Amino acid sequence: MISVAAEFQMWVTFGLILVALVLYAIERIPVEVTSIGILCAIMLFFHFYPVAGADGANLVSAERVLLGFANPALLTVLALLVVGQGMVRAGVLDRGAQYVLAMGAGVRW
Repeated sequence: MISVAAEFQMWVTFGLILVALVLYAIERIPVEVTSIGILCAIMLFFHFYPVAGADGANLVSAERVLLGFANPALLTVLALLVVGQGMVRAGVLDRGAQYVLAMGAGVRW
């Protein structure tokens, strides 16, 4: 059975995720500021309301939260996003799209 404290922490976490999604959607605050703010809020919240493990250690400490950013899969996805943005800014995708559209010109579906 989930304790009352764990349930409270779960709902606060869901609330922070919802706040982040709303802030990303309305875009009044830059995405970078929203991301850093939510990350800081999560670290502060779990510092003051820790999730205690069997040995009494905080399972969601600031170190563990930040350690997740060192995951190779996350770094690979971020590298792909950087390469994709570079292709957009260089116009590579526009040239490729024009080529594909020219090949299909006059063809009816």
